[in-house]
Amino acid sequence: MTQIGTVITVVLAGVALSIAGVPLRLKKVPPNDTYGFRVPSTLSNPAVWYETNSQVGTGLIVVGSGLALVGGAGWVLQSDKNLLAVISLAWLSLGMLGTLVNGARAVEKSLGREAQMRSASKPEQ
Repeated sequence: MTQIGTVITVVLAGVALSIAGVPLRLKKVPPNDTYGFRVPSTLSNPAVWYETNSQVGTGLIVVGSGLALVGGAGWVLQSDKNLLAVISLAWLSLGMLGTLVNGARAVEKSLGREAQMRSASKPEQ
């Protein structure tokens, strides 16, 4: 692949990732088996689903935007295509790992809030 081919691939991948994050961020995607942060606790509880996937959507937008910027910078700076590929892969890997961790934390936080609300609404005996 040529340098411009690498740049185009990286930029388009970043744009696609950002676009995929927008509906999640806006809480427009209902629980499903295809798209979103799908674990048993998000699939079984719509409140947890929407809160978690809003956080994950933000992560996807940030990672995708950063990836597109890395690609654009690679073109402006006329960097070597192999260096651009390595930097892009590092950004994508670390960003998606951060998004995954943030999603797991959002699940825990949402479940904790749900448990607090249930215990607060229980009548004392």
